[in-house]
Amino acid sequence: MAVWVFSSASVAMVTMAARIGERYSGPWVPGIAAAVTLGSGAVIQLIARRMNAGPQAGVAGATLAAIGFLLAAAGGPAPSMPLFLVTALLLGCGYGLCLRDGLSDVESMAPAEIRGILTGLFYIGAYLGFALPVVLIVFRPFAGVTAPLLVLAGLAATSAVFRVVHITADQRPCEAVTA
Repeated sequence: MAVWVFSSASVAMVTMAARIGERYSGPWVPGIAAAVTLGSGAVIQLIARRMNAGPQAGVAGATLAAIGFLLAAAGGPAPSMPLFLVTALLLGCGYGLCLRDGLSDVESMAPAEIRGILTGLFYIGAYLGFALPVVLIVFRPFAGVTAPLLVLAGLAATSAVFRVVHITADQRPCEAVTA
């Protein structure tokens, strides 16, 4: 889930804000993007905690990231303001749930003696997501603005499916082996 944490947030706060900033000027555009993205990420974490959400939070987070990337792709180079806001909201919720689930996994599964190291590695993976807007700009001349986001949506959806399979496998009782 680490890769979807700040890649989701940075697409909303940097990529989408830059695209809509071509039609709307001023510092309020990235400010709104940050407020909606980070605010929804914080609120959804509180909701998930109150609901005692388990590993399904990661499935929901990766799914929301996939939907957000699809919407960002659909907006193309000049998204509408409503699409911008909805995308920021969904990507913010994806960021929040993936952060919560990833850290919960590390806490619950890692042995105490290496938990700190694994938490650090999780954050390295998460912070690499801040490079995504630069990567999208590098790919833009030959891949356009839509295709890379569609690939990201597919990868996020695939990770959600893998998470479901992992959760399902963990919840199945072990079958007795008979000789």
